[in-house]
Amino acid sequence: MLTNPNQPDNFTGMLTEIVFFVESDKSGGFQAYSLEEGILTQGDTIPELQESIQEALDAQYSPATPLPPIRLVLPAEVG
Repeated sequence: MLTNPNQPDNFTGMLTEIVFFVESDKSGGFQAYSLEEGILTQGDTIPELQESIQEALDAQYSPATPLPPIRLVLPAEVG
């Protein structure tokens, strides 16, 4: 069986990572969305955005649910 070294040992779901696409917000700051999770969130800085993403995932999933790694795709990485 292949394993992802970044994946928690207790993760048994089908997702290997949760991907958030990051864009600059017209009003300042950043917004991020995950198509797989149906989440859209925002933050004034990247660290604030990361915190908002974690809060959104915490609200969507039970604390007992192990989550796969989270990856942010920044604008420079797209294309």
